[in-house]
Formats: sequence, structure tokens, C-alpha cells
Amino acid sequence: MSKSSARPFIEGSSPSARRWTAPVAGIVIILAGVAAYHNSLHGPFIFDDIESIVQNPTIRSLWPIWKVLSPPGAWAAIQNRPIVNLSLAINYAIGELDVLGYHVFNLAVHILSALTLFGIIRRTLTLPTMPGHIARAATAVALAAALIGTVHPLQTEAVTYVIQRTESLMGLFYLLTLYCTIRGAGSSRSAVWYLAAVTACMLGMGTKEVMVSAPVIILVYDRVFLSRSFKEVFSRRWPLYVGLAAMWVLLAALVIPTGGRGGVPGWGYWMRLRYYALGQIRIIVRYLRLAFWPHPLIVDDGFSPLGRPVLSMAHVSILVLLLVATALSLRRRPWLGFLGVWFFAILAPSSSIMPLLIQPAAEKRMYLPLAAVVVAVVVGAYVLGRRLADWLKFPKNLRKIV
Repeated sequence: MSKSSARPFIEGSSPSARRWTAPVAGIVIILAGVAAYHNSLHGPFIFDDIESIVQNPTIRSLWPIWKVLSPPGAWAAIQNRPIVNLSLAINYAIGELDVLGYHVFNLAVHILSALTLFGIIRRTLTLPTMPGHIARAATAVALAAALIGTVHPLQTEAVTYVIQRTESLMGLFYLLTLYCTIRGAGSSRSAVWYLAAVTACMLGMGTKEVMVSAPVIILVYDRVFLSRSFKEVFSRRWPLYVGLAAMWVLLAALVIPTGGRGGVPGWGYWMRLRYYALGQIRIIVRYLRLAFWPHPLIVDDGFSPLGRPVLSMAHVSILVLLLVATALSLRRRPWLGFLGVWFFAILAPSSSIMPLLIQPAAEKRMYLPLAAVVVAVVVGAYVLGRRLADWLKFPKNLRKIV
């Protein structure tokens, strides 16, 4: 990992971080999100929406609150997810079963996630651990990445399929946890920001089990971008990590009593889990292909009985190469290695330890991992563009644009 000394983010520390650019970028992201999804606001309830919303008695009243925070189980999409159930109850209190309100909520969550992602990328690129030429283009690069993430077709399921707010709402809390940590690292009121990070993590744990990887991602980010060693990480921010780790206890309290959405392991479970994990090799490669060529998109892959997966050397080789590249990059290009950790760590729970065995693949699971792919491509395109401009000897004023 990088041995460079890290200093806190300073607003306006580069020309691209001037105050007026961020609000304009935010407006552009909002308009892009509305333009991309406005025609989906009247889509009907489908599939799991019926069981989790239309037939869900616990969202009919906001009081007593403990009933709202005790959603029904039996494999429902809201099982062990009290924060999602609370969001549905708020929707019901406002408009009962009028689908418009539910879609507006989903879209608002998606746009807030995009704005938070923009803030994370922009602030990260202006940290002293990043090359100066990238820091100078931080706002433009962050805007390009956030815009692609906002309108990418692969996000459609998480935004337009109402109950899949489980993914997008968890994604928002995940991003807020990281954003608040970054802000706290450079703030004189760090305790307030760290408390906000722990609160976001808590809400995320109550939204979807994939949030389990958030404390690990925060730790890796801190080591790569903010600190010179793990010793420095814990000496500076140990209360934050105690708070984040405590959220694992909350998640365990939600999941363990029911055994998770897959139920308590029984006869044949471990063999099916083995087949499931092996099958994820092919599925993860498919997710990556969809990130670059999003066709065909399938809103529901159906329920698949698990048998021995059919794998090719191509699938295995691609995944092994990506894992090796991530490990090597953590030493030589830590920022790039972090993107690899982000991609695999967020997919890992649903691809291994917290599986839904009857549904091996779901495009919604790429809601957060897609950000790593997009950032890598956008930053890579920017760096290549600069090198091409230097090679072609563009005038200096044009090089500044590139």
C-alpha cells in the first residue's frame, strides 16, 4: 500500500474544487436522474412487490413503531430489513397503495446515492495521495462517473422495481458511511461526522445484509487514502471503528434468529452452497459484461434449482486475473486496488456467505459494485486522454481542458 503521507481534504485545494462547480454538477446529476427514470413512475407493483407491499399488514400504520420494525419473514424481500419496512410504511401513510409515491421515493434514493458518490469521488481525487493532474480534474471526473452511474441501464432494476429499494437504499447508507468518514478525517468536528457514519452504517445494516462489508471497506479506504499505516488508522479513529464493528452485532441480531432469507441450513444446504459459490464465477463475469454492454437485461432471473455449475477456463481466468490484479494494485497503485476491493467485497456476501440459493443471479446486486467499474474506466480514460494530448503536443490551453 501507499507510503505517502496523507493530509486532510481542504475545500478549494485545487482549481476543480471551486465552490460554484459542485452545485452545478449536482443539478446536472439530478436532471439526468429525472430524465432517465421519469417514464417509470407509474409502473405497477410486480413480483415481490405484492407480498412485501400490497399484502404486508405491518406497513398499514406507523404506530406502534415496533410492529413496523418487525417485518414478516417467510422469504419475503423485507425479512430482517426493518428500515425498508419503515420506508414502505411511510409511503403507505402518505398515499396508501398509490404506486407513484413508491417510485418517487426510489428515484429520490437513487439520485441521493449519485450525489453522494459524486462527493466521494471528488473529495478522494483531491487528496494528497492522488496525482496532481487528476486532482485538478476532480470535479469533471467525478461528475462523469456519477452521471454514468446515474443513467446506466444496469441500475434499472434497483430503481424501477419498487421493493428492490432494498438494494438502492442500502447503497445510499453505504455511500453515506464512507462520505461521512472522509469528511470527518478533514474536519475539526470529526466526532460529529464519525457519529453520522456509524448512524448511516446502522441504518444500512437494517436495510440489507450486504452492508456487512461496509466496516471493512471503510478500513481499507482509510489505509489507502488517509493514513500511512494501520497503526495510524486505529490511533486516529479507533472510536469510529468500534462503532462500525458494533453494527455487526446488530446485523447478527437481525439475521441469526431466522437463519437469513435462505432459512436455517438443513440437509443438502452445504452442497448447494458449494455449487452456488462456484456458479458465481460465471455470474460475476456476466455482471462485468453487462457493465460494458448492458444487454440483455433481465428483471427477474427466476428461481433456479442448484446443480453442478458449468464453468469455462475463460470465466475462471478472468476472475483469477482480476483478483491478482487487485492484490498487486494495492501495493503499486493503491487507489486502483481499492476499486477492486470495493467490487469484490460488496458482491462477496450475496455471492458466498449470505446467498439466496434459489436465485443465484440478480442484476440489482451490481448497484454499488458498478461504481468501481465506472470510476476505473473514467479515470483511465482521463489519464489516457492526457497522455495522448501530450504525445500529439496539444497547445497548453487545450491540455488544461483534457
